Amino acid sequence: MDFKKLKFSTVMTVFLIIIMSVYFAMSFQYSYMDASSYSIGSGFLPRWCSGIMLVLLVIYFFRSLKEEGLTITEVMPKGVGLFNILLCWAGLILFAVLADIVGVVIASMALLFSLYSRGCKWYRALIYSAITTAVCFVVFKVLLEIPLPTNQWGF
Repeated sequence: MDFKKLKFSTVMTVFLIIIMSVYFAMSFQYSYMDASSYSIGSGFLPRWCSGIMLVLLVIYFFRSLKEEGLTITEVMPKGVGLFNILLCWAGLILFAVLADIVGVVIASMALLFSLYSRGCKWYRALIYSAITTAVCFVVFKVLLEIPLPTNQWGF
C-alpha cells in the first residue's frame, strides 16, 4: 500500500477511531450509575459521548472509502511548514512526558520557547515563554486552585 495515495479523511478517521476507542474503554473505569443517590455516575457522559462518536466515525470511515478526497501528499505542507508541524507535535509529546518529571512550569517554558523561537529572537522567545508560563501558573494554580504537577521546589 502506497502511503502517498491514502486519503487524508480516511487516515484521520482511523486516528480518531483509535482515540475514541481508548476513551470509550477508559470510561468503564468510572461508575455508570451512582448507587447511593440513584443518579448518573461519572462514567455516564464519557461512555455515551465516546460511544456515539465511535458510531459516527465508523459511518464516516466507510463513506470516506467510497468518496473522492485529497491525498495526504496534497494536504501536508512541504519544507518549513512540515518542520513546524512536526516541532509542535514533538513539543506536545515532550511536554506530556516532562510535566510530571520537572513540573509544569519548566516543561511549558521549554515548549513555548521552542515554539516562540521559530518566529523571533531567542531572548525575546525566552521572555515571552516566561511571561506566558507565569500568567498561566498564576491563573490555574493560584486563582483557580487547580493542582498542577510541580517539581521539588513547588513550581
